[in-house]
Order: sequence, then C-alpha cells, then structure tokens
Amino acid sequence: MTRPLCRAALLIVGAALALSGCGIPSTGVVEAGGPASGITATTPLYFVQDGALVAIRRAVPEAGDAAAAIEEMLQGPDVVERSRGVTTRVARTSGPGSLFPADGTVEPGATVFPSAAATEAAAEPVRATAEGDRVSVVLPRGVKAERSALAERQLICTAGRAYRMALRDTAPVTVTVTAADGARAEGTDEDCPDP
Repeated sequence: MTRPLCRAALLIVGAALALSGCGIPSTGVVEAGGPASGITATTPLYFVQDGALVAIRRAVPEAGDAAAAIEEMLQGPDVVERSRGVTTRVARTSGPGSLFPADGTVEPGATVFPSAAATEAAAEPVRATAEGDRVSVVLPRGVKAERSALAERQLICTAGRAYRMALRDTAPVTVTVTAADGARAEGTDEDCPDP
C-alpha cells in the first residue's frame, strides 16, 4: 500500500470511530427487572413400570442434588403416572407423601394413623455426600424399600443421574446407598435407562 493510501485509510477509520460515538450519552446500570428465566431444569427420577426401571423427568428444587432427587422420588409417582401403571419399590412409610403405612401392612378398608415415632421418622431428611465421581446416600428411618435389585437400581439411578447433572460429565457415577438398618447397596448409574 502506498503512503497516501495508508493515510487516507487511517483518516477514514479515525473519522468513523469518532462519529460512531457521537450523540450517545454514557449510562450507568439500567435496572430492567429480575434475572433471566427460561426452561426449568428437570432431573430424571426412577420408578417401575411393567417390572422394569423407567426414568421420569421432574422439576426438583435443587437440580444436581442427589438428596433432593431421592426426596422427590420418595413422594412416588403422581396420579397421571400411576394411571399409566408406574409404581415404586421405595417410599416413605408414613407422613406426607406416604405410600406405605407405618408397619407396612394394612387390612383392606382400614384407616392408618401413623405413630408419633413414625411421623418423626418421616420428617428425617435423606442425606447425601459427594466427592469426585462418587456419591453416598443415607436413607433415614421411615423409608421402606423392597429388598430387591429393582429397588436398589431405583435409588442408585436417581441419585447417580441427579449428581451427574452437577458434574456436567458423562462418566459413570458410583453410588452407595445405606438404609437406616445398615443394609447397603452399591452400583453405578452407567446402565440406567435414559429419560
């Protein structure tokens, strides 16, 4: 490029920059309402349908939190899901959201009044701790689970897939679940059905 052409180009660029800001006053922060909102994150919760594990997406208050996902799962399938044959093998024994009576048995037509101890146990929260690609879940008293591989997979898949959301990773998560009576189950979320 020749020297006169370079000067002309610099003058044009300089003039364009000077004119582009002309008449536009500077402003501070402009308040425009609350934070952006959009699609609510959903977490896959695992239930049983036709004898197999099935993932159902639900809005969970704390996406990525294994304990919050299990608490939501303990509420069981909703009315629409139950009408489609969705069931659970794990639930609270009494209190809000109970699917089982306090002692696990009910006579047909009987009304169940949970004991004070059962109501207190139902108020205990699920606890979960996570480190790296592992999550440990401790179920409180007041949670009843079948002693079956399907019930174990329901818990492991729900906790593992919820925690994986927080990791934002595709590697399998190893989950250890400990019941109030000390029974333990361990597995990964690797073969859990996709939602």
